[in-house]
Amino acid sequence: TDGTTVVVAANSTTGSATATAPDNVYVGTNAPVVNAIDAVSGADAWKFENLNLDKTPVSTQVTDEPGTPGNEGDIVKVTITADQT
Repeated sequence: TDGTTVVVAANSTTGSATATAPDNVYVGTNAPVVNAIDAVSGADAWKFENLNLDKTPVSTQVTDEPGTPGNEGDIVKVTITADQT
């Protein structure tokens, strides 16, 4: 759904692509990464006699883990201003 092209080489049945998970500053669950194959195209796409395109989206859940020593995770900056008058 993001315009990524997956190439399946001749005589192969698989191809791959990398999806980057969104990053936020919180530990725990993020919104799932959802992708689907939208279309099959190319000069020789018509040569497949019985190609069934399954447009069912695939969802992957991404969970942030707490930081570790040397990798404390994302910085969260908080500023508090007090009116002392």
